[in-house]
Amino acid sequence: MIETAIIATIVLGLVEAVKRTNKISEIYLPIVAIVIGIAITGLSTVGGTEFVFNGIIAGLSAVGLYEATIDKLR
Repeated sequence: MIETAIIATIVLGLVEAVKRTNKISEIYLPIVAIVIGIAITGLSTVGGTEFVFNGIIAGLSAVGLYEATIDKLR
């Protein structure tokens, strides 16, 4: 299984790519991050249901990382 920190970094990059398309409002980006996190975690896990919780953690970690660092630099 891929570590949650690595998944959060991947989610951060993918959400930034989605954001730059300007097709989704910024208020929905945390939901997009959670969905992407669940999808990536689900693809890297071979069974069990804990991937949903790990995906939510990865998505919310990506949102928190963005809010704490990148958003402050603007």
